[in-house]
Amino acid sequence: MEYDKILTDILGRKDFLVVGKNVIRTDALDKALGRAKYTADYVPKGTTILKVYRSTVAHANIKSIDTSEALKVPGVEAIYTGTDVTGNNQIGYALPDQPFLNDKKVHYVGDPIALICAKDEYAAMEAMDKIHVDYEELPAHLDIDAALVEGAEDIHDGGNIALVTTIRKGDIAGVRVRRRGRRGHLLEPIPRPYVHRDGGGLRDPR
Repeated sequence: MEYDKILTDILGRKDFLVVGKNVIRTDALDKALGRAKYTADYVPKGTTILKVYRSTVAHANIKSIDTSEALKVPGVEAIYTGTDVTGNNQIGYALPDQPFLNDKKVHYVGDPIALICAKDEYAAMEAMDKIHVDYEELPAHLDIDAALVEGAEDIHDGGNIALVTTIRKGDIAGVRVRRRGRRGHLLEPIPRPYVHRDGGGLRDPR
């Protein structure tokens, strides 16, 4: 096959353009001299700062969310909770089982509860300390095995098994492979700044 020939040629090479070479990074000098700009450097003056208030417990029902003191902090423009979300307050890659802002239950430490909009970081952080959430804590499962024990508290509506998949391959009769449990993936975020154009639309300030 043509692919095999290409692969054989590549693996048989003695010299490469990059592999085994001392490659100079084009951005190295700017970074060393502090001239390189990052996403945070493109925040225009007067931009509203957004902070996410997150759960401090692993699993709990939310009895109440009090933002009254946080809203009094000078510089705080608004605070939004799940009750402010119009439409369906559910997101999720495979299953719509993740509230955008949790107002009834939290499922892990760090589950988003409120959005704080403020004029600067100081006001936003002060407001974070003045939001009060009353939790009814529930049993937490710290691994898949604990979540699958008979009688284990359901983390999500519908149980602790997100999906059962049967995979059949070849002619191995009677063998079934099942993957059980909920899985999470951490990916490095790739931020990119955009600002409004005069007259509408977005543009890259870089």
